[in-house]
Amino acid sequence: MQVNPKSAAAQPAAVQRTAEPAEERRSAEFRPSETGASFPRAAERSAPVRPAAEAASGPLADAVRERLVSGATNNAVSAAFGSLARTVASNSRTVDDLVAEAVRPMLKEWLDEHLPELVERLVRAEIERVARQGQ
Repeated sequence: MQVNPKSAAAQPAAVQRTAEPAEERRSAEFRPSETGASFPRAAERSAPVRPAAEAASGPLADAVRERLVSGATNNAVSAAFGSLARTVASNSRTVDDLVAEAVRPMLKEWLDEHLPELVERLVRAEIERVARQGQ
């Protein structure tokens, strides 16, 4: 986009900046500073990663855990998980059992309605096939 020099002098700086091509603005944003400072590389920025077991142990980690969850809350959560474990262990019914129980009446109704017709049609087709082979 070409900007008329006479009109550019009369326009505010914000309007003049929008007249720059977008590519020039983008490249200016990512140029190194005049002082020569540059962004640190990713390897220089990041701290070494510690294994989870090492990070979660030690006196500092224990102190943080104690402050995040009170003793009463910890006991309540433990009791809830214990109750859940006992409920699952005492109830031997699986999802398969529940689904079979729910589907059984629907399957029985469908079979009562459609099975006689299915059997009759299949028997008739088989009799016709055997009769044709005998001729």
